[in-house]
Amino acid sequence: MGIVKFKRKDSFRSGITLGEAQANILLSGQDSYTLEHLNVDHRGKIFVNVRWHGYSPLNYEIPVDSYSGLVDLSSLVRRVARAVAHYLQSNAIPVPWDRVEIQYLEEVSFGAWHLKMTIL
Repeated sequence: MGIVKFKRKDSFRSGITLGEAQANILLSGQDSYTLEHLNVDHRGKIFVNVRWHGYSPLNYEIPVDSYSGLVDLSSLVRRVARAVAHYLQSNAIPVPWDRVEIQYLEEVSFGAWHLKMTIL
């Protein structure tokens, strides 16, 4: 089981906000993960479980881009952020997006990941 951490380049703390993720910022460890690390399926996708306390969880199918076998981490976190934004909107969760921070993905089974988020 693996963990994919999201951290801004040259930052001391981990996690990026939804706005930062969608703005395509530079991430630390941009070329650290391969398709095999993420257990991407034959269609080039992983499943990400998004949950918020008091609301039903939802699974999202996220496409994973790679170049020379290395995962494009900026593209991955941008797509995860879009899934989170959709989840917040569809459940009418009243939280400002600039306060939602994406910390990391943790693999719970082969190709299925749980998203860890916090509120700033």
